[in-house]
Amino acid sequence: MSLAQDILHGSTTYLLIQKKRREAVKAKIQDIYDDSKQNYGAPKITVELRKTGEVISERTVGTYMRQMGIRAQWSKPWTITTKDSDFSTELQNILDEQFNPDHPNAVWCSDITYI
Repeated sequence: MSLAQDILHGSTTYLLIQKKRREAVKAKIQDIYDDSKQNYGAPKITVELRKTGEVISERTVGTYMRQMGIRAQWSKPWTITTKDSDFSTELQNILDEQFNPDHPNAVWCSDITYI
């Protein structure tokens, strides 16, 4: 073999090794992603990969995730607390905004907006 063929052969081998490693890392990313019920993004997946001894950056994990077409699920940090139009008939406003009862301890009221 000539020197050019050796160099070409060496670089081809390196590219094959690099491609195999990339595919192995992508498989690990997919496993971690599925185990987290599709909740983990690149930062948490990077931490999990590093726990297994993989040397990889968060940016690389994010790039691989984009190439694979996966992304973390975003969960809403709050819920809507408005009154439903089909409000139960059992829970009605029996006080009817009459805040001056006839005798003590007849009516109690509280503010529950913190719930």
